[in-house]
Amino acid sequence: MEEQEKSHENKLRIVEDEAITELETILKTNSRKLQEVEAEKQRFVIEQREMEERAKGAGRVQQVGTKTKVEVAIKKAQGDEFVNRVKGKQGAEALLKKTEIECQKMIIESKQKAHVVIKESEVDLKKSEFDAGAMIASAKVEAEAAKSLEEKRRYELEWARLKVLKKIAGDGRKFISGEKGKQILNDLVPQTKTNRVPILNGVNGFH
Repeated sequence: MEEQEKSHENKLRIVEDEAITELETILKTNSRKLQEVEAEKQRFVIEQREMEERAKGAGRVQQVGTKTKVEVAIKKAQGDEFVNRVKGKQGAEALLKKTEIECQKMIIESKQKAHVVIKESEVDLKKSEFDAGAMIASAKVEAEAAKSLEEKRRYELEWARLKVLKKIAGDGRKFISGEKGKQILNDLVPQTKTNRVPILNGVNGFH
């Protein structure tokens, strides 16, 4: 009888060890994937901020450069206007007007270029957001699948225990009885997180 008990115990222990090993592998894989997604998310946030700063910086640099050119051009035009005032007020005014028009044109072009740069950066940021969101959604799906597999393996383990219990209960009528028999069956019955499955008196040949 002891040999048969040990054989059943070994079989149950093997099933439990295999299930526990597989569950641990699933949990470790899931944890690693979640860490990778979190790291990718953090990297995306950093890159997003860097892209925003670069876009703003490029726009500011371009505007400052254009403003400097405009100021230099205006100063030059004012100097030219002073020189030409002596030669003729009409010609100087025409030159100043032309310079102002050119300066306004440069300012408008600068603003348009800065706007294009910012818009392009916004498009890139939206694309990065979409890619990161897709990765996070995919990781969540994988995590849910891993959780379902974990529950399935737990169910299979408990079902295997029930089969062993059924076999021992059938054979046990011949040679197992009393408190010792109850204890053996109680050890084989699947357990929930908080409670054992109860063994009723008078069931499976135990009295």
